[in-house]
Amino acid sequence: MVLFVLVFLLLHIRSFVRNTLGAAALLFSWATRAGFVGFVAYLAAWAFMFPIMAVLCAVAGFARTWLE
Repeated sequence: MVLFVLVFLLLHIRSFVRNTLGAAALLFSWATRAGFVGFVAYLAAWAFMFPIMAVLCAVAGFARTWLE
């Protein structure tokens, strides 16, 4: 299973990176709808929960790449 995921990502790395950054941008736009407080909460989440936010964006990027 791990080998399958590795091969899949190597074949689709450009799309995966684009979709991962797109997921981060989607979270950013969702947070800024709440105004300044949402913007600050988004930045604080990246600062204090970096591993969780990175995994969340990577999972969303993988899912979006898989659905393409």
